[in-house]
Amino acid sequence: KLRRELKTRANEISTLRMVMQANRSTAQAALQREKAVAERKIREAEERVVRARADLERTQRDNSQMATMRSMFSERCEEYIRQVIGFKRAISDLTQEKGELTMLLERAIAQKVRLTEKLEEYEIENERAWNIPQALHATKI
Repeated sequence: KLRRELKTRANEISTLRMVMQANRSTAQAALQREKAVAERKIREAEERVVRARADLERTQRDNSQMATMRSMFSERCEEYIRQVIGFKRAISDLTQEKGELTMLLERAIAQKVRLTEKLEEYEIENERAWNIPQALHATKI
């Protein structure tokens, strides 16, 4: 009876060893698969990190260029504003000068008209003065 039980126990132990060996093999295969999946995920994460770093560097360069361009644009805008202010001053000065020149032209035209009238009056008087002595001279003859 003991031998039978010992044999049964030996069979059970042998079966348990085979089951343990199969479980160990299954566990090792599962572990290898999980390890491969984990390594693949790590590689993918590392690739994403590398791409993210490259994108960050590119974005930082772009931001630097944009800041430089904004600065240049701002400087140009300020220069254009200064030019516009200068042009407005020039227009104001020229408008004032135009008014002064218009006034001087009107004075000159008025003065010319007065001088022309005086000249015509003088010519008329000169003709009268010239005609009167000739009329007297013609009557004496």
